[in-house]
Amino acid sequence: MDWTLSLPQLEKLRKPQALTDTHPLLLQLIDSFGSNAVARLVDVKPATVTNWRQRKRSLEGQYARRVTDLHYVLSRAFQTFQPETAMRWLISNDPFLDGQRPLDVLVLQGPSRLIAALDAHEAGAYP
Repeated sequence: MDWTLSLPQLEKLRKPQALTDTHPLLLQLIDSFGSNAVARLVDVKPATVTNWRQRKRSLEGQYARRVTDLHYVLSRAFQTFQPETAMRWLISNDPFLDGQRPLDVLVLQGPSRLIAALDAHEAGAYP
């Protein structure tokens, strides 16, 4: 089935700013892993995550991107693997990433190579 969308259907946006709000993504990560684990994954102090969660501080810039990228990659990883396997994959060497750890690749290069690696795993490809 082809996925097509005509541009006139996109002209009337109801609330485009909703897509720039990373707070719901942060809350989902906290619900899944807890504040301390999210703090470690995003590389901030746990108090910072608490302040973001309570909206005492704005989640923006590089940290908003980290939360968005982490959420995206973990969402895809959990669709590809069972949760425990996905978490092991994140910190293990992956042959589709030239033996690098997905978490390191995410930090240094962003999510695109990780998504390609996940696609390869889903397809049952061999490195």
